[in-house]
Amino acid sequence: MKSIFKNSFNFFVIIFAFHFSLRLAVYLFYLGENKTLFSDDFILALSDKNFFEYLMFQHSIPIGNIFISKLALITAGRENLYLFYFILNSIYSFSILIVIIKIHKLVFEKNSYFLTLLLLMTSISFLTYDTWRVDHYDHILILLFSILTLYLSECILKKQNFYFDYKFVILMILLSIFSNLFIVVYLIILSFILIFQKKYKVNFLSLLGCSIIIFFIFSSVLFKNKISINEYTPTSIKGWNFIQRPLYTLGYEKYFDLYLKKLNISKINRLCVSKIKEEEEEENLTHKNFDNDYFLSLVLHKCYFDQKKQIYNFEKLREIIDINNITDLDLEKAIENDIFDIKNNKWKFSGGHEDINLRTTVFFHKEAIKIYLSSFFNYPYEMIIGTVSTLENQGVIFTFLNMFRWGSQLPHYYEPQHKDINFTFVKNLQKFLSLFVIVSLILSLIISFNFLKSFILNKKTQNEDALIFLLLVICIGYNLITSFITCCENQRNAVMIYPLIIVISNLSFLLFLKKLKKY
Repeated sequence: MKSIFKNSFNFFVIIFAFHFSLRLAVYLFYLGENKTLFSDDFILALSDKNFFEYLMFQHSIPIGNIFISKLALITAGRENLYLFYFILNSIYSFSILIVIIKIHKLVFEKNSYFLTLLLLMTSISFLTYDTWRVDHYDHILILLFSILTLYLSECILKKQNFYFDYKFVILMILLSIFSNLFIVVYLIILSFILIFQKKYKVNFLSLLGCSIIIFFIFSSVLFKNKISINEYTPTSIKGWNFIQRPLYTLGYEKYFDLYLKKLNISKINRLCVSKIKEEEEEENLTHKNFDNDYFLSLVLHKCYFDQKKQIYNFEKLREIIDINNITDLDLEKAIENDIFDIKNNKWKFSGGHEDINLRTTVFFHKEAIKIYLSSFFNYPYEMIIGTVSTLENQGVIFTFLNMFRWGSQLPHYYEPQHKDINFTFVKNLQKFLSLFVIVSLILSLIISFNFLKSFILNKKTQNEDALIFLLLVICIGYNLITSFITCCENQRNAVMIYPLIIVISNLSFLLFLKKLKKY
């Protein structure tokens, strides 16, 4: 084993062989036959004839995923899509291992038994994630955040300067088209650079050029969606997020009290929600606890949805409009366009969140931010604190705290029905890793505090402490923003920054041992 540690190449080869051999075995002996991933409509959307129009219209999923879907179809064909994505996801998760190895070497200049164990456990634990919705757009963010982690580490630990070259520009562009929260990460990095510019050399000219390019790319997505849904927004899913957060946190009773009594909302929105509530009551249904169908109906304002036929009935909505003498040209235009496309171009709504792709849904979500802000004003305790339970009705604080341990356990908590493997050993390993992460993050808080104190007092600071501080702030900022705007998919979002969290945990734990003269 010691000889392996001395030879970095051999060490890398063994980790590589373990990671991919494990996944090959799982695929051959457990996963069985490939599953059909793309619907007929989505295949039609990705065709050369419709691709550009689909790209310009789609607004509920990151634009980058559309290009990956097109590449997957060209490369693998429809019959081998599952295998293609499984291999791709395995490569993504392997990127975490590479990052851990490289950063570990930058700090400690040697491999170790602990590093080996951590790499093996991380590789095994990500098996469930590699098979969770294999074609989901989130998977690539593991790779992108891994690259970002390595870039920041080399800037701080090795180069001790920040030069924003074409590699960083490409990375930020990719993050911008795959994650709507990339701007949070970017602003945190900029803030760190400005605050600690005396400690690290910064090429501000390259920073300015990089920022201009990123702003241009990001703005182009905003303009695209302005043409598509008449809103300057990176994604139409924001309305979904701003509504589901108060609905899920407050529960149905308090939400109706807010929406129907206290909130100054448009007449058509109030009527739509009232209609959904009335229909449920007519069926003698009660929803004291979380009910997915009812929840989705309220979030998406599906007052014009025929539950029995499972189709959208726009005449039902028009009836509500006519009876109540409502005149809204934007709504009428949205209805007309949706009716036309459902009949003639149904493929437009495929490949993403079909309900949210409807222009009518986007119309009802125009007041989502008002609903969201009013929920904090009228129910501050529930929205900020909520219940202690890890299952439902969590406020921002408990959601935020749980996000740091959820990442290593996905999809144990989030959509377990969509993972293709279910190994008890992996599940228990994920729990153990989450415990390790929690303990190590506490150590990272201590390290970060001491780093800040030393910096303020103009004392000597360690580069590895600065790296831990920066990565921790990114994680805190990312998790905090996510906790504020989402309620029910935080487990999924937590995985995105897992590369940062596992690097923080590894460094903090081993630096603590080093101080104790035991590493």
